[in-house]
Amino acid sequence: MSRRRAPLRWSHVLACVTSLVALGVMLSPSPAAAADPYECGETGPMRANAWSPFASGPSDNPSPVPIDAQPWIFAECAEPDQPFDCVLEHTTLKEVVELRAEGLEEACDDPFQTAHLLRLAPAQLLRPSSRYTLRCESTPLFADYTGATLATRSTRSAPPIDLLGAKAELVRRDDTCCGGDPLHLVVTPPESDEATAFAREGGVIELLLEGDVWYLRPDRGGELPWTEEGITLTAIAADGTRGEPLEIPADAIPEELVLNNFDCALSRRLSGSALWLLMPLFFLRWSRRRARRREDRRRGR
Repeated sequence: MSRRRAPLRWSHVLACVTSLVALGVMLSPSPAAAADPYECGETGPMRANAWSPFASGPSDNPSPVPIDAQPWIFAECAEPDQPFDCVLEHTTLKEVVELRAEGLEEACDDPFQTAHLLRLAPAQLLRPSSRYTLRCESTPLFADYTGATLATRSTRSAPPIDLLGAKAELVRRDDTCCGGDPLHLVVTPPESDEATAFAREGGVIELLLEGDVWYLRPDRGGELPWTEEGITLTAIAADGTRGEPLEIPADAIPEELVLNNFDCALSRRLSGSALWLLMPLFFLRWSRRRARRREDRRRGR
């Protein structure tokens, strides 16, 4: 004898609808506030993806820069009224080279006091194969650079490298369950021996992103915030010479479509409220089994 199907009841329909709602809650984007700061580390890109040619101390071995270089530092203007009075002091000779800070006016006009890339332009060519120490009597800048050392080579700066072939892509982070924007911009410059040498002597890539200026290593590139706009890249040599800008329009920046760590994102959405919404599903299963048992007992099974 065939088993009859239990009659469909409104409670069953309600349980199905509620279960679908619970599933939608679990799969919907979770708010950034739900992220656990102890589980999620700092993932935002650094203000600068490049490294200054200055070494942090006399015992370090900085990469030598050309004799006509304008070595750069990252610093914020903390006291705009203070004059900039810094020199490069030769470590063995009684000789100092006066410096001019290129970009200082823009840094001191910044109301947010963010770090700016400042070029320290020497008043004369530096001695080849020498070491210098940065000394400041007065400065409006706030940065841990006083006492830093600089080494020189015997050549002049190489011209800006060609950026043709540079790539940009919007990539999803591996920690998408940690809240915040999961996308970030990855810029990859063309690989070449010239780019490696260009970076070693103090050359950088300037990147214009939604009106903000960022800096990348010419041999590595870097990560930046997500954007819907295009970007502009410019190679800047160690002596401050600017190359031809390269524009990458927004439609030439692809977006990675793979969502990483979906299991992590899903598990974070299995909150207590979502689990309570699943209760009607268990009730539906339990009630249908009871209905079948009653039908079997009525038929004497």
